[in-house]
Amino acid sequence: MEKSEKNDNGGEVNPDKVPARTERREDIPGPDLFDMTMAIPKELIGSAPDRLLEPALQIQMEKGWERYPLKGREVSIGHIRQPDNHIALPDQQVSRRHAKILFDKPTGAYFFLDNGSTNGSTVNGIPIIPHEPVKLANNDVIVVGETRITVYLP
Repeated sequence: MEKSEKNDNGGEVNPDKVPARTERREDIPGPDLFDMTMAIPKELIGSAPDRLLEPALQIQMEKGWERYPLKGREVSIGHIRQPDNHIALPDQQVSRRHAKILFDKPTGAYFFLDNGSTNGSTVNGIPIIPHEPVKLANNDVIVVGETRITVYLP
């Protein structure tokens, strides 16, 4: 006879038949099982569902990750000494007006553009040619200076 347990929703869970990418998580409130295929950062779990459906950048800062919603607009990225940047980074390797994220309304696509920065940029480890837009996809990793930015496009 197979053993089973009750989950928080009153349904039965058979621990022997849990899918491979699912694991028990003691630190997350709610159902007994956590789907590891979702790739949602831990700090966003429990957020409003509509927050998880919007395109965003996850920026690695000294104190952890910060989320910046894209909202279908152009976003400037540069050093903190240029305060009019949408994303102002304290990274000494980042130029004042390092790069932009561009949005193409007709296609709904986002592009990364290096503005000819001194130290350059990479997307998924590939150096970017200045002033040539690169189309972004979900989970692309942009590096400007020493700052890592992950693209989230649901």
